[in-house]
Amino acid sequence: MKKTFVFIAIALFSMGIQAQVINIHKADGTVVYYPANEVTFINFTEQATPDMPGTPPEGVEAVDLELPSGTLWANMNIGATEVMDFGYYFAWGDITGYGGSISDGHCFDWANYRFVRTGEDSENDINKYQVDDNHYNGCWYNNKQKFIGDGDTELDAEDDAATACWGSDWRMPTQEDMVELIENTNSYFTKNNGVGYRVFVSKKNGKSITLPACGFRYGNNIREMHELGDYWTSTLVPNNTIDAYRLNFTTSRLTVNFNSRCMGFSVRAVYQGSTQAEEE
Repeated sequence: MKKTFVFIAIALFSMGIQAQVINIHKADGTVVYYPANEVTFINFTEQATPDMPGTPPEGVEAVDLELPSGTLWANMNIGATEVMDFGYYFAWGDITGYGGSISDGHCFDWANYRFVRTGEDSENDINKYQVDDNHYNGCWYNNKQKFIGDGDTELDAEDDAATACWGSDWRMPTQEDMVELIENTNSYFTKNNGVGYRVFVSKKNGKSITLPACGFRYGNNIREMHELGDYWTSTLVPNNTIDAYRLNFTTSRLTVNFNSRCMGFSVRAVYQGSTQAEEE
């Protein structure tokens, strides 16, 4: 089988070529030897991103946990290519995700938030998904303190990261979906080689999904990796334009609460396409 190696900006290994053998010096100090004719070197920029728009990566499955609503959950995060991959971090309502390295230069704050008026950098300038919350400094009120916002509390498909990345068969879970997941599964937090994650096991059929503890991105920092999981829902808090609901867990806590929309959290999709049973 021919081996393929990808070079990235921060090198994880060095390479030596001697005669007809390629020596790969790995980060752990070991050396792997391959015949030169079995190795192809390619540039990272020539590789497709993990998620081509509208197409889930190979290995994505819709897991039936036998939830009351019949909702099926994806087995991996948006931006991931394997179950334990962290995938991308998204601000709420943003369809552009960012990886787990701050070297991408993206800052998760109000100045860079998709739904803040051009040239502004404040939560008072959110220009889509606004509720009547008595936040009179917000642009969703006029100078007579009359609500003039849109009143929308659920993301449109065009602003749903799951739909944008994986296509119309997938969407972000609602607040109700997250609560249903918690109430109809048994879950536990564990670590494997330092990687933290929470496993949700169906009370009905024993099937499970695993949510990595990806931490979160805020400002120019990544925090609480392997200790905390934050997963966006598609639901805005009905009495606060600034916040949206999320699934939040640690080693000892599991809840659905809320946080600022400009934060960089993970996204786990649910399936909304036709099941085989429905098609038959």
